[in-house]
Amino acid sequence: MMDLPVVLMLIVILLRSANSNLIRSIGVYESIIQGVCQYYQCKSIIIFYSNQNYSSIQGSYIDVDVSTNLRSLYIDLNRHMIQVLITNIDNFIKQDPKTLRNLENKLMVFLDDSDSLRTQFKNKLVPLTEISDPAWLIFFKSDTKIDEYFEDLYIPFNCRFMVSKKNIFQHKNNETIWEIYKVAKSTQLKYSILGHWSYRTKIKLSNLDLYQRRHNLYGHSLRVTLVNSIPNSIITVDKNNNIKFKGIFGSIMELLEHYLNFSSTYLVVSNYGIKLNNGSWIGGMATLVNNDSDIFPTNLRMTSSRAESIHFTTPVYLSSEFFFFKNEPIVPWKTFFKPLDSTVWFSIVCSIILNSALLIFIVIVYQRKCLHIQDYRRPEEIFMYIFGTYCNQGMPISSINSIKVISFTIHVTAMIICTAYSGILVSFLTLNVPSASPQTLKDLLYDKSYRIGLLKNSALHDFFRESKNHIVHYIYDKKISKESSLPMSYMEGLQRVCNEKKYSFIAPISVALQFQMKNCTLIKSNLVRQTAAAIGLPRNSPYRGLINHYIYLLKNNGVINKIMYEWTRPASSTLNEKPTYESVDFLRVIPLVYFFLGSCILSIVLLGCEKLIHKIISKQKYQRVQSIRKSNLQTIVKIYPKDKIYNKIS
Repeated sequence: MMDLPVVLMLIVILLRSANSNLIRSIGVYESIIQGVCQYYQCKSIIIFYSNQNYSSIQGSYIDVDVSTNLRSLYIDLNRHMIQVLITNIDNFIKQDPKTLRNLENKLMVFLDDSDSLRTQFKNKLVPLTEISDPAWLIFFKSDTKIDEYFEDLYIPFNCRFMVSKKNIFQHKNNETIWEIYKVAKSTQLKYSILGHWSYRTKIKLSNLDLYQRRHNLYGHSLRVTLVNSIPNSIITVDKNNNIKFKGIFGSIMELLEHYLNFSSTYLVVSNYGIKLNNGSWIGGMATLVNNDSDIFPTNLRMTSSRAESIHFTTPVYLSSEFFFFKNEPIVPWKTFFKPLDSTVWFSIVCSIILNSALLIFIVIVYQRKCLHIQDYRRPEEIFMYIFGTYCNQGMPISSINSIKVISFTIHVTAMIICTAYSGILVSFLTLNVPSASPQTLKDLLYDKSYRIGLLKNSALHDFFRESKNHIVHYIYDKKISKESSLPMSYMEGLQRVCNEKKYSFIAPISVALQFQMKNCTLIKSNLVRQTAAAIGLPRNSPYRGLINHYIYLLKNNGVINKIMYEWTRPASSTLNEKPTYESVDFLRVIPLVYFFLGSCILSIVLLGCEKLIHKIISKQKYQRVQSIRKSNLQTIVKIYPKDKIYNKIS
């Protein structure tokens, strides 16, 4: 049996060994951890300790090797209604990989700066987790140098990584909270003071948010992917072969370069890029997926397949997309029939026929009673009277009451119809109304005369190809997929609309407003879809939060609206969005001239036909009379012989 002094000595040795790696008191740990957790609004805390003996502190079950001080820290933090886990890195990484990738709203704490903990963090924890998701806090000894400790560790620009270090120039119980990061892997470590802690004032951290404190990229060069897409991204080359980036996103990038202090190196691609059947990407998307570019500033559409491969910034603006058609001049003859619907024209024809039949019936009834009705004799005359009434002509006045009622009804109906027709016809003759064209996807599907084009290797291509809507998918199978070549740019597609017969092209309204071409006017369909245009970034880009922050500022201050107006205002666009008023020229009334000339020619032809028929009938009548005379003469000769007739005469 061991003596009491020996037992006490062993207990002291165990406690000292257990606490040998705790470089702060429990009160300091608890106050700083709780303050940082509250600052970043963390929902849980995970504390890592280098000694594996302290690997499981859960509820009331405590391993025999767990320090009393760590248990006190666990209890104190739980008192603040914070979920706490104290473990080592080896046990932590045994969790489900999905859990390791979902560490948002968590605070990861290292209680010391031992080499073993640093090695495990670098080689085991960082490869399995997304380091920028949680907040990190590590406690340093006063003699540990921050630059040397993180020399070969990459702390991303958007990572909330803090170091708590004793302030050796002030009271020994004062702590300085540093935040550290690197602009890029190849750059030097940046660190600045986030706040201070002391026994008297407790923890005090900066009132500025992350990107108000961290907004300088220190001249770092970003790899920028460019695609020519007027007016969103316009690429020009000067005499020295230097690339100039203009347009909507060119102006935004110019502001970001100024405010964030970075430079750009350009990589020009021919198209936006789509996902191939083998899972690989082409075009501008490939540069982001393969990490050959840091940013793709253009009107990149958000699609499900793209969102799985890259990240987007907050939407810069909403893009409205329409089908565009060439405004074919309306056939002049149709202008005079367009004021009234086909059903109205059919009703007018039926009304003329029915009223004519009713009037003819009344005339027949009166004629059977041997009553003569003046001016209403033949059916064709009655039909022409009623037709003339619908052309604002009068009818002969009759003394018969039933005919008067019919005449009154016809005149009232004709007056209303003629007034409406005249008013609408004047509008159609003076108003430059766009020609009729398909307005919806369903119209395009059933209109077999139009071909459909869209931008090659774009989000629209994926939209039609992958859509579960049967109309959209059917349009792709029956029309789009049969196109031998699709346009490589929006301007090329709109030029095809003007140059090729019955060709339609889907494009954003902002692009169509900038399109100019002589002797070509575009008209648009109903809205096809409205999508968000955003800047593309590689997955887990450290600059996403910073760029989002400044896009919000530019939007809230109206800067983006001003840029949009400058680059999308329709100076001399060929897009016909609203009808315009024009004077009635000769071409608009030429159908009336044709009708007049045609009527004159028809009248002359009918006159000639009537003359010919009259001549033929007169000749036949003359021949018939001559035949009768000859027959009568022969009869007389038979009755009265020639000698008798002679004797009588003599």
